Amino acid sequence: MNSSTRRRLGVIGSACVLLLLGLALPAQADGPNLVTNGDFADPVVTTSQRLSTLPGWTLIDDDAEVISGDFFSVPAGSAAGAQLLDLNTNTNTSIEQSVPTVAGHTYQLTFHMAGNPTRNGVVDGTLSVDRSVVQTLSFDTTGHTRSDLGWVSVNHTFTATSDSTAINFQSTTPGGSGLLLTNIAVVDLDPDGVPMADSSIALLAGGAVVVAAGAGAVVVVRRRQRQLA
Repeated sequence: MNSSTRRRLGVIGSACVLLLLGLALPAQADGPNLVTNGDFADPVVTTSQRLSTLPGWTLIDDDAEVISGDFFSVPAGSAAGAQLLDLNTNTNTSIEQSVPTVAGHTYQLTFHMAGNPTRNGVVDGTLSVDRSVVQTLSFDTTGHTRSDLGWVSVNHTFTATSDSTAINFQSTTPGGSGLLLTNIAVVDLDPDGVPMADSSIALLAGGAVVVAAGAGAVVVVRRRQRQLA
């Protein structure tokens, strides 16, 4: 086998390996966000402001406190103008929004969570989907400051059962200052009616065909080399 043939086979092999590695990566949710005002950018506040209404959201039990992203730090990578919401004003409260869904489709809910550092210790809450608690939320504010809130990313996957799904966040910590939320998003993982996992399997199968074709090329070249010898 001459050096030119070796180089060609090396390129084929490398391409096949890279293709399979790329296809093996988990599917990412990159569709449109179905949540309105998930980063609480509306309305714009100067430092913090207690609100009786909040665009896109229904406030339950109490008002909401929106905090400026210039007053408290927002997670890295947040959109310009992003702000945050404290689930506790004078007492624990909850917020809810119904997002449009398709029955049978799978959705990924993601958000960032921290705790208001003016309260030292653990703050708690719950995440509910269609009014059923699906996740308990907890954050320890110890050692954190306004400029270093220690944001964590949280995600939950659910399957819709109707054309509208209620997303609810509730504080279970009494008193003022509690869980902080921002960058809430819901994305359809089956936008074309085909789950992303199934699509990935199909692509992986295609990658296997490419690898097989590359292997076949190697065999043909080797046979050719033997015949010439």
